[in-house]
Amino acid sequence: MNASRKSSCSERTVAVVFFPDFAPLDAYGPIQAFNLAFKPLDSAPEKPDMESPLYKIIPVGVDTTVYTCGPTGAAPGTQATNTIETLPPVDILLIPGGGGTRPGVNDTALLDGIDKIARNTPIVATVCTGSALLAKTGYLNGKKATTNKTAWKWVIQQGPEVDWVCPPRWVDCIDPDSLTGWITSGGVSAGTDMALGLIQKLNGDQVVSTTQRQMEYNWSGDSQDDHFACLCPKPVV
Repeated sequence: MNASRKSSCSERTVAVVFFPDFAPLDAYGPIQAFNLAFKPLDSAPEKPDMESPLYKIIPVGVDTTVYTCGPTGAAPGTQATNTIETLPPVDILLIPGGGGTRPGVNDTALLDGIDKIARNTPIVATVCTGSALLAKTGYLNGKKATTNKTAWKWVIQQGPEVDWVCPPRWVDCIDPDSLTGWITSGGVSAGTDMALGLIQKLNGDQVVSTTQRQMEYNWSGDSQDDHFACLCPKPVV
């Protein structure tokens, strides 16, 4: 793992794992947040410097193919520009969920690839049932994490040694000093909230405020503010 701590104004690379039948909002909600995070203008910090992006997205898959979302594959596809084997070192690994995680937990090539990248990447993030893929590798053993509430029973079976918690909306286990660790979110839209929380941690309040405003997105900034806590299948903790 690259343990060097980047500054809040350094550009970070985000590898997003794609696979057949991924959930589009799981991937593209966070991608949209990262795409609108810019270094503040020196002359007007409340405004973004549109020539200084803080994140670069790298789509990655087992193969450099087009991965479609939805069980019928009728939705728009995403081209993986790198395979797991050709992916250069990155700062963040993002694993979305979706229906494809069901066969994905038995896909050796996908799991081995996720495991390889995760153990050599400073920050690992999952959205929704993407946590099932990460849990299946053993990466989350003994660690705190959350996942999609309506798929809870299935997901926790993929990682019986994980400390699953429900709520909050996202669980941040990134060390504030080294800025390394993992962060996991609940279902689908929770991934966008998690991404904004990550931007806040890495880049500060001004950047996340500007990003949120650019998105016209209503973000509370509080992971415990979970409007879907009623869906938790076990007692609230």
